[in-house]
Amino acid sequence: MFDKDIDGEVQFWSTTLICHILVANPPTNVKIGFVNRVWGAYGVDRITILDNGLFLVRFKTQDQQQIFLNNGHLIFDNKPVVVREWNSDMKIR
Repeated sequence: MFDKDIDGEVQFWSTTLICHILVANPPTNVKIGFVNRVWGAYGVDRITILDNGLFLVRFKTQDQQQIFLNNGHLIFDNKPVVVREWNSDMKIR
């Protein structure tokens, strides 16, 4: 029963990447500008900033998300950006 209740939410977030800039936590407007500049052409649908330095980037389609994942590493101000595919089993702290 519970799984059916959250299926819609899991599907909604299935095109999302979870990101963190190592050794930096720039202001929200800087993160949003960075995402729009770097990923804007990949069909970004939503950016969600979390309190712990993490941010979620949701793409319109799975194909758009995968194009970015296949393009290699990402750097912000000479600092690496850790990028992972979101999944419903993740523990975000």
